[in-house]
Amino acid sequence: MMNIVSGQKPLYRLERFYENTDTEKLFGQDVAPEHLTDDTMARVLDDLYDIGPKKIMTELAMLTINRFEIPVTSIHAETTSKNVYGEYAGCAEDEELLPDKAWLK
Repeated sequence: MMNIVSGQKPLYRLERFYENTDTEKLFGQDVAPEHLTDDTMARVLDDLYDIGPKKIMTELAMLTINRFEIPVTSIHAETTSKNVYGEYAGCAEDEELLPDKAWLK
């Protein structure tokens, strides 16, 4: 994530990216660049997938609310999802398919 946030796009040669980075300031502890490799990133992404993004986001939100004592009177969970697949008559392959109307639940 740090690689992406800092403006880098590719997720390779990460140890090179971190060679001139103050990892202690960034991560809260000194991490040698050779420990921040593409393989390490792949394992972390696999672990995050196994845990589940929704669970991670919920846990982070709750930790943040509790740590900073943010008053919460209500919680809104957005559950909207859109799935589109198949071939549609009158729609070219490179043409963006948009709905005519959008309705809130």
